[in-house]
Amino acid sequence: MFNGHINKRSELFSRLRNLSIVHEYGHYWVARKNGVEVLRFAIGFGKPIYSWIGKNGTEYVIGLIPLGGYVRMLDGRVDDVPDHKKSVSFDQKHVLRRISIVAAGPLANFIFAVVLIFVMLLIGVPALKPVIGDVQENSAAAKAGLQTNDLIIKIDENSVNDWSSVQYKLIDQIGNSTIPMSVMRNDKELSINVKTAQWKVEDGELFSSLGFTPFSPEPTLSLNYIDEKGPAKAAGFLVDDLLVAFGEIELESWSQAVEIITDSADKAIEAKVLRAGSIQTLTVRPANRPTQEGFSQGYLGVAPKFEEWPKDYVFTNQYAILPAINQSFIKTWDLIKLTFNMIGSL
Repeated sequence: MFNGHINKRSELFSRLRNLSIVHEYGHYWVARKNGVEVLRFAIGFGKPIYSWIGKNGTEYVIGLIPLGGYVRMLDGRVDDVPDHKKSVSFDQKHVLRRISIVAAGPLANFIFAVVLIFVMLLIGVPALKPVIGDVQENSAAAKAGLQTNDLIIKIDENSVNDWSSVQYKLIDQIGNSTIPMSVMRNDKELSINVKTAQWKVEDGELFSSLGFTPFSPEPTLSLNYIDEKGPAKAAGFLVDDLLVAFGEIELESWSQAVEIITDSADKAIEAKVLRAGSIQTLTVRPANRPTQEGFSQGYLGVAPKFEEWPKDYVFTNQYAILPAINQSFIKTWDLIKLTFNMIGSL
């Protein structure tokens, strides 16, 4: 668990550092092109852990804290600039040149995003068709008439072809009282209006807050993972074991198995598993993991295998060169709108 947190933090720092390099290099490059002397190009803050002086006289610094960065330019408003260097001072440049230098950072990030998305779309990105899984009773989705296996094809007249595009377009609708959708059902296109007067997006659960979940394959009773420190490992469970029964109860679904395990904290269970063609009997005592509400909850330390995805539900989101260019700008703009919409919602 602890190592997982470290890996996630390292990944986050790495992404932020990469974005900072692109952003600050945009300021740096345009400043140099406009004849401004750059005193320092820094990635990260705090005590420098490595630095060097370039041939152009700029000091390049890597800071101890791997977040953000800055470009320090010669500026008469904060520096004592000798007469022979006033021509290379930021504050002495024409206002349009100064605006271009300031705007270069965000523009560099925008261009970087466009190029990155373009390359991804050109190579091809695995994607899932937006097929609806479960629909909760009495939810906004259920009241609007959405059903399991509906394929979402439009949101407010905007075509969508995967769950990522559905997510972006739904976020655009936050604050609206109605979300117009089009779905394919039994080869027929249907128009549906989801009423969202009481719509509240909590903990980032965009789809479930409307009352539906994306389709996903069903879990099987075959084990795909065993926690090395869990009760199942100690009891002798192995990967590929097929759960057959708990006590006298023959198991028919993974949800049934989960219910029994959850209700059996600190209680011995006689489990039957199918292994290599023969039935094995194992005795296991699920550990007690109390919920946040203080209720007892059994934990076995296993995870199931899932059924295969239907072939027509999975596709490669890939474009030719010209469509990829167009889509890269569209998707980058969607990301920008997403950022501002979320800030506005906050």
